[in-house]
Amino acid sequence: MQTYLLVLLACLGIPAPGRSAAFGGIVCNVTLNNLGLSPESQIFTPDSPEWTNETIRWTEYAAPTYSVAVRPATESDVQTLVDFATHCNIPLLASSGQHGFTTTLGELQNGLEIDMSLFRNVSVDADRNTLTIGGGVRFLDVLDTVFEAGKEISTGSGACVGMISPTLGGGVGRFSGIHGIISDQLLSVRLVTANGSIVIASDHENIDLFWGMRGAGGNFGIVVEAVYQVTDLVSETVTNLDYAFAQNATGEIIDYLSSFGDNTPAKLSLIVKAFYDEVLFGGYAIIVSGAYQGPRSEAEALLEPLLRKATPLKQNITVVPENKLVYSAMFGSQGNPDTACADKGVKRSIFGAGIKKYDKDTYVRYIEEFGDLITANASLRGSLFLLEHFSVAKVQEIPDETSAYPYRDIIAHLLFHYAWTDPVSEEPIDVFSKNWRAEFQSTGGFNPPQTYVNYGHGDENNEVLYSKRKLPRLRQLKNEWDPNHIFRFHHDITTV
Repeated sequence: MQTYLLVLLACLGIPAPGRSAAFGGIVCNVTLNNLGLSPESQIFTPDSPEWTNETIRWTEYAAPTYSVAVRPATESDVQTLVDFATHCNIPLLASSGQHGFTTTLGELQNGLEIDMSLFRNVSVDADRNTLTIGGGVRFLDVLDTVFEAGKEISTGSGACVGMISPTLGGGVGRFSGIHGIISDQLLSVRLVTANGSIVIASDHENIDLFWGMRGAGGNFGIVVEAVYQVTDLVSETVTNLDYAFAQNATGEIIDYLSSFGDNTPAKLSLIVKAFYDEVLFGGYAIIVSGAYQGPRSEAEALLEPLLRKATPLKQNITVVPENKLVYSAMFGSQGNPDTACADKGVKRSIFGAGIKKYDKDTYVRYIEEFGDLITANASLRGSLFLLEHFSVAKVQEIPDETSAYPYRDIIAHLLFHYAWTDPVSEEPIDVFSKNWRAEFQSTGGFNPPQTYVNYGHGDENNEVLYSKRKLPRLRQLKNEWDPNHIFRFHHDITTV
């Protein structure tokens, strides 16, 4: 794409220094040719026809804004862009799936987007049991390649979400009971650091940095390549069990989840979703979506205690290849890659919380109030409540000191997902959501609260996201690897 980066700093709204002013050979008023990017790299400015598609995010609430976006084609391009932005004081953010939702991203305004979508290489070494991916790979990009090699790895539940960013925060997924969190499977990362250097971090090289990359990695650089451990398939097929219930089944659902304690079978994962769907369910409904890495008979036996107490309105039970689970689950809500990646550009405000135990009364009251709210207000009917109850069998086998990920004792993650079309809804929904988050935190068994960093809203104290015991070491690493806070827009560990 023959697009020139015309007077880049002028586009960015930053006063351009004299043409003779340079930093490490970098002049801050340049064209694409002078910047020295590879011919395959692509540059987009607000007048580019592709600008909207290039910069649109899954949520447009508190989103970053850009004056220029670049798709680097080589790791040298990434180095050049980081050098340029650093020396010319331009805020930057790397993106892949563009699904991050923390409001801290909105602190970046008129900056530089480094779009890693040309880094979507995926390869499996079956003999060594490794998966190597580029920095722009999404979960959907790895599913077929890994499965066809006869291997598996834990992934997230959203097909179009980038794989690197969740990994850097820890990475919770359906198969956590077998494999641990996604970062537990990470063997090494190759990243561009704040000074533009290429660094490899692993258990054998830059060991302290590798510790920090697994739980707070967005603070230290841009990953251009990552290597993961994969294992032989536990089962070629997965049993998917979706049940839709009326609101009055909430108590029975919570009793069922509570019955597992922290001993949910390793092969079982459960997601609860409360939302409004007039077409499929005639309005407000609650889905329990189970996935089991084993035969249907075993899966149905595990769900039978719930079905003895609550009668579903609708069900969808399928036995699918493991790489197709994400498209079959939740009554096929993601359907295919195009559907999974289509839902962008919506105003969404997301709050997260981690829990250690269930308080039934809290859930019953919330599900009722939330249902009343979105049923009465058509503007809010894109909202939903998610509860991810994944086995922690393997997660809790791994010592806490292994990585910066702090919360192996969380048994379920809550996501309060509010979407609206009428701007008038924004302020009252913010009050509603914060009040209920506080309620769930007060009854969820943790004091102080614990929230998985990738599910943080952006207003949390960092001790809630990273833990008091991990923060001192993380801040030492930040001072070593990014003393000027170049990588600061995703829950910066240097803030309070």
